[in-house]
Amino acid sequence: MHIFLSLISISLSALVHGYVNPGICSGACNVHDPGLIQRESDGVYFRFSTGNNISYASSSSIEGPWEVLGPMLPNGSSIDLDGRDDLWAPDVQLINGVYHVYYSVSVFGSQNSAIGLATSDTMDAGTWTEHGATGIRSDSSKSYNAIDANLFNDGVFYLNFGSFWTDIYQVEMDSTAMKVSSSAYNIVYDPNGDHAVEGAFLYK
Repeated sequence: MHIFLSLISISLSALVHGYVNPGICSGACNVHDPGLIQRESDGVYFRFSTGNNISYASSSSIEGPWEVLGPMLPNGSSIDLDGRDDLWAPDVQLINGVYHVYYSVSVFGSQNSAIGLATSDTMDAGTWTEHGATGIRSDSSKSYNAIDANLFNDGVFYLNFGSFWTDIYQVEMDSTAMKVSSSAYNIVYDPNGDHAVEGAFLYK
């Protein structure tokens, strides 16, 4: 019995710590906080990442070669916060035929943060409309940090966000998924250490 239980423990441990090797990638592959989507019209992949006012690239294959298209928002965000020219952690979604990219405005270690939005019908370079603030913003008076957005559609739109402080929050969005429609509430909290939970992504 003890041997059997030990083997189960070893097997479960291997599953927890196991991972597959990275797939093939060519071209511009070194990115941080990537968001990925495939365009409906022609199957081209678009990848968005932290830095360079949301650096983004395209490829006909998920394996590449990835070609950088430049910054999604060359002029940065209209949100008046430090970091508006160095945008983070994009989340890309297709909503009613329009591509939405939620992004974070902040500087490292700061709680003065906000989540903004840009949209495009095609995702081609130069087609992005910058909408600025979604209504999700934080400062030292808040219990959360307004970064690392992820939109979830369950018939109603919800935006998950947060990093450290009291970790992950969720807020209901309006029917356009462009503005908040309620107050944020906590959905994940790690009471230990420095509360290191961030980068939430909710799957349906």
